[in-house]
Amino acid sequence: MEIEILQNDRMAQDGHSILRSLQNDELHALDLLVREFTQNSLDAAINKEAGIKLEVDTGEFNKSKFLKEINGFNNDLDNVICEDNYKYLSLTDKMTEGLTGELIFENIDTDRLGNLTKLVYLLGANQEKEGAGGSWGLGKTVYFRIGIGIVIYYTRVKNENGRFEERLVANMVEDQKTNKEFLLPKGRGIAFWGEKYNGDKTKPITDANYIKDFLNMFALSPFHGEETGTRIIIPFINDEKLMSNLEGKTKLIFDDGEYSIESYLTNSFKRWYFAKLDNHQDKVENPIQLFINNEELKIDSFENIYKVLQDLYNIGVENFTLKDHKTKGPLTNLDINIRRIDIKPQSKVVKAGNLVYTTVSKNFIDKKFIKSYRELLGFYNDKEAEEQNVESKDLLFTFLRRPGMAIRYEDFGEWTKNIELQSKDERLIAVFIPNSSELLNDNEKELEVKTIEDYLRKCERADHSEWNDITLSNTQLNVVKRIKNQVNTYLKKELSNQIFKGSISNSTLGRVIGSRILPSMVSGKSPIRREPGGRSNTNLTNTSAKLNFHITQLIQDGDDLIAKFKLVPNSNKEVIYNIEISLAIESEDGSVDYKVWENEFETVFPFEMIDIDLNVTSDLNEQNLYSEKFKTLYGYRLNTLIAEETEGKLRIRYRDRSFRPAIDFKGNKVS
Repeated sequence: MEIEILQNDRMAQDGHSILRSLQNDELHALDLLVREFTQNSLDAAINKEAGIKLEVDTGEFNKSKFLKEINGFNNDLDNVICEDNYKYLSLTDKMTEGLTGELIFENIDTDRLGNLTKLVYLLGANQEKEGAGGSWGLGKTVYFRIGIGIVIYYTRVKNENGRFEERLVANMVEDQKTNKEFLLPKGRGIAFWGEKYNGDKTKPITDANYIKDFLNMFALSPFHGEETGTRIIIPFINDEKLMSNLEGKTKLIFDDGEYSIESYLTNSFKRWYFAKLDNHQDKVENPIQLFINNEELKIDSFENIYKVLQDLYNIGVENFTLKDHKTKGPLTNLDINIRRIDIKPQSKVVKAGNLVYTTVSKNFIDKKFIKSYRELLGFYNDKEAEEQNVESKDLLFTFLRRPGMAIRYEDFGEWTKNIELQSKDERLIAVFIPNSSELLNDNEKELEVKTIEDYLRKCERADHSEWNDITLSNTQLNVVKRIKNQVNTYLKKELSNQIFKGSISNSTLGRVIGSRILPSMVSGKSPIRREPGGRSNTNLTNTSAKLNFHITQLIQDGDDLIAKFKLVPNSNKEVIYNIEISLAIESEDGSVDYKVWENEFETVFPFEMIDIDLNVTSDLNEQNLYSEKFKTLYGYRLNTLIAEETEGKLRIRYRDRSFRPAIDFKGNKVS
């Protein structure tokens, strides 16, 4: 193979900037590798019903033989790679279309970039297939971080004329700014190897005999028969260096007694692709058949937690028509709960997806999971949790799109904050699965995306680790925020001993406080005063108002709360007052009114007014106040003459006794 070294040019990226383009310190490089490779393999699947076949192989190769084929390095090579034999890692996908497209870079149609161009020759070229998971953009840079920066691509494709063609090309990216022992001649730190054309330029080698001999150097065989696909070979693997930051976690993230990248990769595939591995349910697109060093990974060998997660996925992806239902897990026979999450980003209610969850006993969880999910499931560097000194909880949550990769796991964050299980012997396992084909556009405003899947893919980070809301056509739909709020609110209500105990974050929902006991009432919009022991002061006076409001007695009457009160004017003269009494939810930082609640959480206000009785002799002009979205009677607007202390009472009905109501009061003299 001949070398082509890219020279410095205007506006051209170098190896230093490429290797820094995907900054993800939360996940290990091997996890990023598994996620990126598998996503792109799934995107290249030929038949989504049949799925794909993945093969992970490791072995040794001879350095001298390798350097006869891939050369052009500088004189410092022997200082960096001085052993005779080295380890390689090979990742292969089959039943995929392979690295298709134009061989010669100058002949590429920019409107029809092939897989070869996207993966090998361009950075930031996005996948354009509907429902794609990978991008072949920035994520692929992880390949250069696994070994010493060299990556070999072998592929077999079927051309437009129906003939099979094999292709072989190599690429290297190194950081010559921070690495003193760089291997390529001084320049941008980027090189390609292939067949020379047009002077110093290279293109992939297509000589099948040469390719066969080259692969034989790694004891690997070329594709044959009707096979098409891609193989990525990363030479010069150093297990010790690659896993140097994983000390202390061996019991959790490796198979028993096996501290190796093979063991790590086995767990990584299960961790991120539990939804697809050895999953042959009818509703599942793109099942994955995985072999690691010729040994197939079967669902029967999975730890119980991954079987539970696959059960949740299979059930959640099947039906988006029912609001609430329960069923049994086909693998685990556990009771599975399904809650459809509906949101209203515009005028239309959107069936956004299913929240699927179950609770299991501690005894059901494999021993290495009992103390903590954190290390085994990828919580290597949860900075937010560390800063808050948060202990790992007895819950596990993840979310994923159509490609079936778990985006991230969470036991602390926006999806799961303030959730407490009723029993210390229980574990919660939950998954959110989007209703991918659900249309977002309700013809109110033309959007750049059509479906939930389109939106989530567009707002997914380059490393696929998070969903962040985006602005479309100058419209902020807050789809992700609405989904998170709905999921969090529902799980708290269903599972917590004491819902909304306070919050670490600053979101409105997180500030709401709830209680299972009869809550005390407060009045006015001034800060909530509390007596020693945390009890609210029911005689709080709104000193800024001309008419003062005092609660005198609280009476529980079934699902209703009767609040007796008195109005005390500041003047003994007969005065006409405009009065407004409304319900809110008590929180640490003030009251949360119906408007914030309905807009943020897309659900009915937890209590409503039933009746008001005010002992006045003059005419009482009364107006009911209803919420905009769910038409809840949240308060009254009154206009009447008051000359002396006046008594009255309110009847309030609970829809959800988990929340602590507050009464907001305004009473001002008519000018």
